[in-house]
Formats: sequence, C-alpha cells, structure tokens
Amino acid sequence: RVMLPYNPWDVATQREGRSDADALAALGAAVGADGFNGDTMKRVPRSFWDASLAASAPLAIEPEGGGYPDSAAPRDELQWNATRWTSMGWAYL
Repeated sequence: RVMLPYNPWDVATQREGRSDADALAALGAAVGADGFNGDTMKRVPRSFWDASLAASAPLAIEPEGGGYPDSAAPRDELQWNATRWTSMGWAYL
C-alpha cells in the first residue's frame, strides 16, 4: 500500500501551476497510490476528495490531527477523512 505525503506548510517548493488538491490527485492516479497523509493538518478540505474522484482514483485521506469534526467543520467531514493518525500513536475518537 502507498500513502503519499502532503506537507501544506512547505511553501518553498515549486508549485505545480494548479491546486494542491488537483496535483496530489493526479500524482496519486499516476502512481496508483491508496491515499495521502496530510501532515500537520487537523482536517483536510473536501476539495482533495473531490479532486481524487475527478481523477478516477479515490484516495484515502489521513489528516494528522485526527479529522474529527468540531463547530468549525462541516457535519459530513468524516465522509472524506477516511483514516487518521497522530504522532502520539492514537487517534482522536
């Protein structure tokens, strides 16, 4: 299984000329990835899920912060944040 890394804080690298969601979805489709890890992300925007569907290669989305909804998150957020992890070795449930 392959999980791609996504580091939204890395602004020093060359951008793809398209949204990060579209670039990651295209890369995932090209290499047959199963998903990606959103490093330092409490939750991942739905645009990443939608981009992976548009690329005909749905990706499992794994935000580092657990992906759990709160008052600032859409109610159906867990629909596309399919996996989770934390640096402490347990998820926020």
